[in-house]
Amino acid sequence: TASIDANASIAAKFVSAGEEYSAILDSGVGISIPAGALGDGVSVSLETYDTEPTLPAGSKKKAKGKVHKFKPHGVRFNSFVTLYLAFTAAAESGQELKVHFYNTATAEWEYGDGDLETDSASGSVISARTMHFSDFAVFSVPVVTAAAVVPD
Repeated sequence: TASIDANASIAAKFVSAGEEYSAILDSGVGISIPAGALGDGVSVSLETYDTEPTLPAGSKKKAKGKVHKFKPHGVRFNSFVTLYLAFTAAAESGQELKVHFYNTATAEWEYGDGDLETDSASGSVISARTMHFSDFAVFSVPVVTAAAVVPD
């Protein structure tokens, strides 16, 4: 059973509609909500669990950090908010680090739905921009290269 890592979590804080809010822990884990991103005021928090996400056997993804639960789950934003997540190891050769969210409808860790974009990694923290709160985790995934377009 997973338990919450209190040293890597952020207590609930009410953020008013239109308010800017940022909370970054000493570890670098945190959130930054720009002014205007929230249409209604909500109480936001972050719970970091002490376990890595579970993947199906044979997955090409490799978990590289703990599960970060940003709350309230499912809240949507008017503009991107920035998440900062810790990771535990670099990507393997031919792979890159990407932040994924847990899709409760498909029961899968997903990336690239247009609502989530991985920005950059620095030290042991990676940043990503999202339009919604969910469970997030860092994975090492195969690098996808764009196919060359050959003119007729």
